Amino acid sequence: MARGISQDDWCQALSSIIEELTEPQYKKMMMLLPKIPQSKKKMAREEMPEVIVSQYGLEESVVAVQEAVGKIPRNDPRMIGLLQPFTAALHGAQKRPPAESHSAPPEKVYKTDDSIGLQSSNTEGCYIDKDDVYDIDGAREAFILCQKENRRGAEVDLERTRKLLSKYGFKCTEETDLLGKEIIPELTAFRDRANRRQVRCCVVVLMAHGKEDSILGTDNQPALLKEIFALFNNKECPKLQGQPKVFIIQACRGSDVDEGVMQADDLPSDFEDDGIQKYKLPTISDTFTVYPTMPGNQALRHPERGSPLFWVMEEVFEKYAPRYHLADLFMKVNQKMVQPDYTLKSSTAKVTVNVETNFTKALFLR
Repeated sequence: MARGISQDDWCQALSSIIEELTEPQYKKMMMLLPKIPQSKKKMAREEMPEVIVSQYGLEESVVAVQEAVGKIPRNDPRMIGLLQPFTAALHGAQKRPPAESHSAPPEKVYKTDDSIGLQSSNTEGCYIDKDDVYDIDGAREAFILCQKENRRGAEVDLERTRKLLSKYGFKCTEETDLLGKEIIPELTAFRDRANRRQVRCCVVVLMAHGKEDSILGTDNQPALLKEIFALFNNKECPKLQGQPKVFIIQACRGSDVDEGVMQADDLPSDFEDDGIQKYKLPTISDTFTVYPTMPGNQALRHPERGSPLFWVMEEVFEKYAPRYHLADLFMKVNQKMVQPDYTLKSSTAKVTVNVETNFTKALFLR
């Protein structure tokens, strides 16, 4: 064991990391690990954790894999959660003072918050280099669309979102009850204002009825999500190139209801109700998109409490931000949302958030 890192635990986590990768992502990881001989890169995936550790050593393999994962990029909550305990332990060890001759330094003990395994201090230990963290010191802009018509509880969501974003220094532009044809123009006007300023972080929150590929105006006419996202891409919004753009879409993505399944082996549930160098950028980058449900499913909203996504966000952000990277925060949101059974008419529903991200750095809201 080195610096508090168990080789068995690291190999197990590394196996999970490799399993998460698509074939193109796996090939890219192999390219980003030059110490592995070409002959060994042809070995089966399940053999690769031992190969990586043998070629790099225990500690260096953690650093090498972290860098490779960041360059693929795979900066989603699942991948960060697998890496975080080992990078944090490694970083914690680097910060310890050297041992005195008469006694060894005390081991740093990490306490976990609930059962998620996040360190109780912060998750910045994963991001040693300042270039790994977005610099959002400066103007922060947010656009909030809340369709209140025929959406009981929407006002609660609006107030909760306004309060949360204002707390972190966002200037909020609010629109309510827009027709379908008005949504894109209002977002375009917001984008143009951001494009004239040096905005360091942009958040777009859309609360409406919706379908899998669109949100709806009060006249039930759609505004396509791909057109909304395109407004903020690197071509259409050059001032936001390299800056984090967060989209939160509180809308249905279909008509199905996720009724859940029994836990494995029918276990009983205790859930309760309730530089200067120029380079090309991809057309879309540095975005983080949150949906309250998986594709094809309904999004839930309580007529009095509002949407589970927003009340759980409020709870999690109040307790953990600004200590955790945004991806860690939404991993925590998801952990809390999947536990309760939500009553929907005569049945119960299960809820899980769906996060899509191509962030290139970590985002801490301060």
